[in-house]
Amino acid sequence: PIYIGWRAIFLVNPPIVFVIVVLMMRFLPRVESRHHARLDAAGAVLATTSIASLIYGLSQGQQRGFTSSVSIIALVAAVALGVTFIIVERRIIAPMVPFQFLADRVRKSVLCAMVLMAALVAAYVYFVSLYLQRVLHFSAALTGVAMLPSAATMMITSILVTRRLLA
Repeated sequence: PIYIGWRAIFLVNPPIVFVIVVLMMRFLPRVESRHHARLDAAGAVLATTSIASLIYGLSQGQQRGFTSSVSIIALVAAVALGVTFIIVERRIIAPMVPFQFLADRVRKSVLCAMVLMAALVAAYVYFVSLYLQRVLHFSAALTGVAMLPSAATMMITSILVTRRLLA
């Protein structure tokens, strides 16, 4: 029998994205713009490498310890690349993230709340799945099934709360 590991879950997204892009191209109206903004390649590369370095540094910190040279170098690189991203974005004509967008206090507060909630949900999923698998000895599949009620509750609650707040 062919064994497909957990990494195969990443193969689910590409066909879904392809279908969505095809549907978007077919049904969304074309917007003709007189102003063609250039792609902020420097910002995209800096943001991506900064986040990748952060993730790598955190994962290596978990495996080797946060005082290991690999972890420290990756985390310092993440901070340096993040600072460079901010400097580049402030100086470029068409930035990927216009900082005027963050000038509004309400928008800034909402974005901070969103980041906090995303961090809490990610931490919840991570630690509860570790508990279920390492302490209660659930299989990965059973852990996924056990997490479904909380995921559904979070999804439904966020939809209902968002609709009320937006109104």
